[in-house]
Amino acid sequence: MFNSLVRDLDVVVAVVPTWHLGLTSGMRSLLHGAFGLDLAAEEVEVVVVDDGCTFQAKRINELTQPTLSWDIAIGMPHQGTIKLGPWGGAGGAGWDFNPGADSSITDIQIGHGEVVDHLFIKSLNRKTGQIESGTHGGSGGANSLISINRPEEHITSISGTTKYFGGHVVIESLTFQTNKTVYGPYGLTTGDAFGIPIEFGEVVGFFGRAGLYIDAIGVYVKPSP
Repeated sequence: MFNSLVRDLDVVVAVVPTWHLGLTSGMRSLLHGAFGLDLAAEEVEVVVVDDGCTFQAKRINELTQPTLSWDIAIGMPHQGTIKLGPWGGAGGAGWDFNPGADSSITDIQIGHGEVVDHLFIKSLNRKTGQIESGTHGGSGGANSLISINRPEEHITSISGTTKYFGGHVVIESLTFQTNKTVYGPYGLTTGDAFGIPIEFGEVVGFFGRAGLYIDAIGVYVKPSP
């Protein structure tokens, strides 16, 4: 179903001579059927970017919600994932770790104290083997290690809080939910809460911004196996 709906989206792009598309029934079916996202047509505006290779869906009346985007270009290395977020602030430098839909996260090292200080992620790609993200963020905080029991276990969603800290908004806490259990929260939980609006799916990558701390975070998600 996922592949057929992707083809349907490609047809929609070919026949609509504008960069701003309404959310068609096929698009809603793709987001709901593959990932559990339930978005009404009047709530979302879909914008085509990158020469029609990437789509972004923004909630029109909920400006605090993150941008949703998904990559449907045939042959692109990250085909089959959607990009959700980011949540957090605008400080630090951008970072991106998306090994693709053929990958599964195996380990997450998270540094945390009053806020989330840093992240280091390992993933196993079925074609290329182990991939590491490198450390994003600073060197502070206590270290916690999350080891995912693959193949029986996978990350289904994340949630957390943000707060104003050190002069700007950062990620205060993170919680990782799998199909088996919940890890966290890591960090304090006094700030504003956020979470992924997904009922099912597998988180396969992360992106965001980081400096001394994790300033912002988003996820790459694929349909659950």
